[in-house]
Amino acid sequence: MNILYANCKHENWRACKTHDIFGLKQKRLPALEAGDISLLRVTSHDNQPYGVKAMWRFDITEKVGSETFVPWTDADYNWVVHCTPIIDFEQPVNEAFMTSSKVSKKMPALFATRIMGSIGALKPIESISYIDLIIEEKSEELTAATLEGGEQDTLSYMRDVLATLRSDLGHLVSPTLGGTKRDVTNTNEGSDSPTVVGERIELPILNYAPINEQGVVLLFGFYLKDLGFSHLEEIRTAFPDAVGMRPKDRRRLERVRIEFEFKSRNFQTHGHPVEGCDVIICWEDNWPDCPLEVIELKSQLAPE
Repeated sequence: MNILYANCKHENWRACKTHDIFGLKQKRLPALEAGDISLLRVTSHDNQPYGVKAMWRFDITEKVGSETFVPWTDADYNWVVHCTPIIDFEQPVNEAFMTSSKVSKKMPALFATRIMGSIGALKPIESISYIDLIIEEKSEELTAATLEGGEQDTLSYMRDVLATLRSDLGHLVSPTLGGTKRDVTNTNEGSDSPTVVGERIELPILNYAPINEQGVVLLFGFYLKDLGFSHLEEIRTAFPDAVGMRPKDRRRLERVRIEFEFKSRNFQTHGHPVEGCDVIICWEDNWPDCPLEVIELKSQLAPE
């Protein structure tokens, strides 16, 4: 059983609910299996509430043809997904994405950019976070509602789903790591050390924390816009490592010279001149009196 997110415009929600269907515009059908759970989200528009509005169980897909019933008029749809409702919520369960960083206040390390698009599969740890949040915020509605056939209330069902997800997550973890989270000390950065991963962080682009500068570069590239930058103008091996652009005010961008480091104090250890750089981007900030701006990815992307 997989947990998926599916995004629906506010103006299309009523048609989806009335007919228990969801529309897909893409030509290639994503991997869906009967019994998969879809967290149907309504997206933010004109200050309308956003978030998970319903939970449905996937049944079948139908390729749109001349005889296919398609109630949405905002675009051309290629697939209609037929579902069985589990529960619809009076108000959406929202992730409380912060305006500046687009990271969720309720679900650590979940960025709004992670659940963009029409539909997509959630990772086990993301699925657990969503189900935990839904149970916490909607326990009364879940208790009052029963599954089709009336054999089980939805709260019990969601707890069963949660138990299954936690069990599956345990099976996905390599026994050599000894658990779902492992702390690895980077004692010999850049050597042939057998240590290859850091603690488990479950970010979309990287499952384990960086243990070197290359991991910092990868994470920054993926979350560049979430960290306040519009784009990179240059990236290189010479100092400074990159030149980026970020908003200075509503109409102007500022040019920022960037140096990537695993730990911020490595900047000093490597003998880089302070006057040649504007921002240090690192995984861990261990330089309290650093004269430059420091962006610590550990606290920004993987908060405790």
